[in-house]
Amino acid sequence: MKFSLKGKIALLAILSAVLPMLIIQLMSVNLKLRIAEKSENELDALTERNVRQITRDVYGILETADELFKSKLEVSINILEDLIKRKGGLVLSNEKVQWNAINQFSKTKDQEAVILPKMLIGNTWFGQNNDLNSRMEVVDENSKITGATTTIFQRMNENGDMLRVATSVKNSENKRAIGTYIPAIEPNGSANQVISTVLKGKVYFGTAFVVNDWYLTSYKPYYDNSGRISGMIYVGFKLSSVESISKA
Repeated sequence: MKFSLKGKIALLAILSAVLPMLIIQLMSVNLKLRIAEKSENELDALTERNVRQITRDVYGILETADELFKSKLEVSINILEDLIKRKGGLVLSNEKVQWNAINQFSKTKDQEAVILPKMLIGNTWFGQNNDLNSRMEVVDENSKITGATTTIFQRMNENGDMLRVATSVKNSENKRAIGTYIPAIEPNGSANQVISTVLKGKVYFGTAFVVNDWYLTSYKPYYDNSGRISGMIYVGFKLSSVESISKA
């Protein structure tokens, strides 16, 4: 197709008018893309900085809460130890008593009753008191002073299963959860961290399942006259009591 001189002039005139507009449009699109990319990168960097700061803030809250509750647990268990000492200490009697021990995880009774020496506080047997309205030595006093649930455990066997012989922890029937025990081996076959820590002569601090709920806890071993770990004492606060921290 041949253009006349007039047509060529007209085409050049159109191109000279349109081409700069196309170039400007392309430059504008390119600039927008570059600005968008830069903005996206800046927003990503800003978001990352904000997330890091939020993470540090949340970690700080949890770290502070952990220190506060650990301190509170230490105070509570120290008060419990002092109360026990003032009452004459924990003593195993020559008399024995039968317990129908209930695994706190499986909730099933052992096929055979457990026969253990009576656990005394000073010269007084704790009894087998599951009535929350009937006062229990040391345990209720400590719970009233510290606000913590309180338990005294007696060792059941060489494995280290620990039986609640005196407690302010409630069971599902709204009674004292005496007669329930923490097994040394959990249902999945793993060692219970509380028991394994205590049997090493150490104090356990951390979360633990207690009868029917999760608690922030402390467990501490106690010894008989021969130096054998014959049980442990416990204080704890329900995790639900720190719901505000979870929300934060």
